[in-house]
Amino acid sequence: LALDSTAGAMNITVPDNSASAWVVQGAADVQRLTLVTTNSTESLNVAANVTVTKTDGTGAFAIETTAGEALAIGDVVTVSGTAGKYFKSDADSATAVRQNVSGVAMITSSADGQVARVAVSGVATVTFTGAIANTDIGKFAYLSATGGQATLTAPTASGSTVYKIGIVVSGTGATSASVLVQPQYIATNP
Repeated sequence: LALDSTAGAMNITVPDNSASAWVVQGAADVQRLTLVTTNSTESLNVAANVTVTKTDGTGAFAIETTAGEALAIGDVVTVSGTAGKYFKSDADSATAVRQNVSGVAMITSSADGQVARVAVSGVATVTFTGAIANTDIGKFAYLSATGGQATLTAPTASGSTVYKIGIVVSGTGATSASVLVQPQYIATNP
């Protein structure tokens, strides 16, 4: 099957009972391919080599889910095991589940219950507590004690977690930078 569009957006809908199983959206939209089934007795499988990239060499593998609070693009987030929703991570949060990192918000979610798109691997924009320079490329990004943000310095406060978000791959002096997302728990400070 080969599909070409020379006139811009192309939508393809494959009926799956009453739900769309496959949608390809146009170039003006962030989302390029969505595979969905709403039938709980079915599974949706993709057997292929998958490369996620943009023309500038960046890209991320993301999941679409539900926000538990307002999230901004670049917020470091975690999923709550009880609510199954995504919340801002925080290295010294009194709520233990928020001390974890699941990924990075890729779209703005205005409130609890809104759609959230979370990068779980690949390159994504991350918000930092301070400016990230070109000389910071290659350094680790850690979860900060400021909700939803990253830092280049691992937290040291007692009871805070040290959680590596990934590796900085670009820096322009702004408080957001591209990070190769690879969440990894390191330790909890004594």
